[in-house]
Amino acid sequence: MKRSLFVIFGIIFLLKTLESFVIYGHVDAINYHIVIAKYLSNGLWTEAWTTIPGSLMSGFFEFLYVIPHYIFDYGLKAHVSSQFLHYFFSLGIGSILVFNSIKNKDKVYAALAGISLLTIAKGSSFFLYAKNDGPLALSILLLYIFFERVRVKDSLSKKELITLGFLLGLAPAIKGSGILYIIPIALTFTYLHLKKPLQVLSVALISLLTWGPILFRNYYYIGNPLFPGLIEQIPGSASQAMIDYYSHHMSSKPTFVSIMMNIKSLFLGKVIFLLSLVCFVKNIIDKRNDSNKVMYFLLSSFVIMMFLNGGVTAVRFLFPAYFVLVYYIFSNINNVLPKKSYVPIILLILCLVDSKIDKSFSRIKKMTKNYINLSEDEVIKKVIPLTAFWKHIDPSSKSLLYSDNLSQQYYAPLNMRVIQYQHNPAAYFTKSCSSDENLEEFKMFKYALIRADIDNPCYSLILNSQKLSTINEYSLYKLR
Repeated sequence: MKRSLFVIFGIIFLLKTLESFVIYGHVDAINYHIVIAKYLSNGLWTEAWTTIPGSLMSGFFEFLYVIPHYIFDYGLKAHVSSQFLHYFFSLGIGSILVFNSIKNKDKVYAALAGISLLTIAKGSSFFLYAKNDGPLALSILLLYIFFERVRVKDSLSKKELITLGFLLGLAPAIKGSGILYIIPIALTFTYLHLKKPLQVLSVALISLLTWGPILFRNYYYIGNPLFPGLIEQIPGSASQAMIDYYSHHMSSKPTFVSIMMNIKSLFLGKVIFLLSLVCFVKNIIDKRNDSNKVMYFLLSSFVIMMFLNGGVTAVRFLFPAYFVLVYYIFSNINNVLPKKSYVPIILLILCLVDSKIDKSFSRIKKMTKNYINLSEDEVIKKVIPLTAFWKHIDPSSKSLLYSDNLSQQYYAPLNMRVIQYQHNPAAYFTKSCSSDENLEEFKMFKYALIRADIDNPCYSLILNSQKLSTINEYSLYKLR
């Protein structure tokens, strides 16, 4: 059984790796995640943080995307390579990490843990897009595993203090929501080491130094180091549209329905996640309190999340919890289930029942069948239809393009800058454009890509200009 599980683990690992090379047109990736790398690899540092919508929500992982962009420049090869990096630094390393962390207890359960993590059901495609949600989940898993090993120590070595401080700072430096997962561990460490204030201060300082570059960048460019967090309290130079947009996504009040939906998403990220509740209760009954510390930390983070932003039901915010649940379940399963030969078989079935392996096969098959004989331009046009707009843009001169919705600008000419009014204070006036002064300001734009039809002078100017193309509900204009 052990050998068979290792083979299955390896096959699924290979399958998910191949799936990361399928071309995806997910909007966040081509709106800003890899657009940042496109700009940075071409020396456009300031433009990366001031013109790309959403760029200040990014963290350390977007800098890793610069590597394939230096190698390939921007385009399909860099896009797909970035997808692989996201997969590898999430599901890839995560599955190997849980395997290695559990193998000394039980190699069978270690292999099942790896399979379970690779086949997360809810939101699984997000690990294949060129985003940063997966690396955040991996960083939280690393933190939980490391802290569980050093938590019982009265005093930590210098190496352990540096590692803990780095991991506490790394999570929010990858993605701001990571701070919600580090709070319980940071508070627990502080409480356990109150009599060693120098250790607490050392960890806090290292954490801040790790997170510091992102905090400084956000403060420098928008006046709020925690952006988009606390945007209502610290608006900085954000426009009202930015405040409204980010407040809705970052501080949405919980409702009974939203909390129930989030609880359902938490424990049904895979069917097998329900075993975490069985392990939790059994550990309480058997008075194995230390074995439940991981769940106490995790549930505390979940409560904080529900209190601060429980109205949002986006499953990607639960990815770190999914990684930790896999580790917790298979670290404790020996205490719950009987040691019978059929148990691993049942667990394997539970891992595979919602694995979406069929979807992975289908995607790979479709890619090899439909795209293998197409040129890069043909593939891009087929997968991301809105990129057809960019062939109408003059690539020889720098130009500003006004946008009132998602721009999907990754494949646009390098000299084009998309200014989206919801995310750019300089363009917010267009929403209520009403004067000759506004029209004069609007002359900075050479093109407009619009979805809305607003009754004001700026939109009248757009609609009376040369229409270059219409795709779905979007229209591109060259302004007069």
